[in-house]
Amino acid sequence: GITASWVASTEHALVQLGALPVAGADLPGAGVEALATEFPRPFACTPDVVFGLSAIDVRGKEPTRLLLDSAPARPRSWGLRHAGPVPDALRAARVAWIASASPADLQSGAAEFGSAEDPLRGGVAREVAVAFDKAFDGVPSVAVAIAGLETDGERPTRVRAWSEGVTQEGFVLKVETWEDSVTFRVRISWVATPLAPDAAVVPIPPHQPPAKFAVDGPLGQG
Repeated sequence: GITASWVASTEHALVQLGALPVAGADLPGAGVEALATEFPRPFACTPDVVFGLSAIDVRGKEPTRLLLDSAPARPRSWGLRHAGPVPDALRAARVAWIASASPADLQSGAAEFGSAEDPLRGGVAREVAVAFDKAFDGVPSVAVAIAGLETDGERPTRVRAWSEGVTQEGFVLKVETWEDSVTFRVRISWVATPLAPDAAVVPIPPHQPPAKFAVDGPLGQG
């Protein structure tokens, strides 16, 4: 199964988002100029950019190593590249990205779990406490996404990530694998944004105007 996170915004001057299709052969590796992507409209200042995988095509039984990285963002653009040599098994990917220049509207970050010496396996969850750079006025909504992973190609890849204990100041980010899956390293991106109101409508009283001013029949002139 697959779990998908999504983010929507109408504050285009402060928060912008999009998706970038990438062929494996076109993805720059470490030390190579990043693949530049222009924002739909320039920001007034340099934004923070966070990204995650919305689609991936990996073939073969070789270990999968897909660790995306970004060049420093600018008010007009940001750059994507791979942290290390691009694996031959990567045929294509689709990278969803979010850029924000307003910590009050959106905050983001990323965390890495596991290593070659200490991989994720056996259904044991790993966790890290995340503190927001600036506390929100209320409890925010948090979405997470896989931004990269390094796995054993001989076994199925199974990874899930989620947030717990969300408060105005931060949350706990968790990740785990299950069954015989072995994940050497996984990078999880997160996005936090204020919760929208439960409804955008105002309840109307049973009588408008109040019942004591209601009359039967047509209204007269006066």
